Amino acid sequence: MTQYIRHTAIKVPLSVFLQSELVQEQDVPSYLSVRDEKIYRMNVIGIIIGKEEVGSIVNLYIDDGTGTALLRFFEENKIAKEVSVGQVVLCIGKPRMYSNQRYISHEIIKIVDPRWLKLRSIEIKKQSSEPQKVEEEKIIEKEEVKEQEEEIVEDEKILPIEKIRSLIVELDSGDGVAMEEILEKSPINNTEELLEKMMQQGDIFQNKPGKVKVL
Repeated sequence: MTQYIRHTAIKVPLSVFLQSELVQEQDVPSYLSVRDEKIYRMNVIGIIIGKEEVGSIVNLYIDDGTGTALLRFFEENKIAKEVSVGQVVLCIGKPRMYSNQRYISHEIIKIVDPRWLKLRSIEIKKQSSEPQKVEEEKIIEKEEVKEQEEEIVEDEKILPIEKIRSLIVELDSGDGVAMEEILEKSPINNTEELLEKMMQQGDIFQNKPGKVKVL
């Protein structure tokens, strides 16, 4: 079974996201190749300059002063539905490509004070003018991102996989939970697909035919 690794989110200017090589390999998550480093998860801040909804998909176009990128939401997200043009958001997500269109697949999004965008702009300029300090700053940034993620997770709507995990724990009386019962009671549209993903990642396992438990 392939071990699931949660990579650290790195602060990335949108210009770097747009211009760096986006590597897509079989059985490996997509990543940005930046100065011999593989960036699987990014921390970006930008102002919303456009929004469109196509069925259940929400597209947000954000700009951080270095470029404009697409944030894409395939699953229902309260903030993505409510956010409006002109607001500033912080997003932690993964670089992706579909039909030659580069986008950020979100994990966490939060509306933030516009001053955070100004601060990020200063950080970007500092890194550009002092490249010799990038590696040292990156260590500091990772610690900052970890603290930032912890704060955001408290406010962010629970991710679909976490909802399903909580549902399984709630329904499990000790003998596991029938897949049919999970599908019936889950509020998530693509529950069956997410259950399969959770088993692949080792989050849940089949303790009996047709039944699963949380690890």
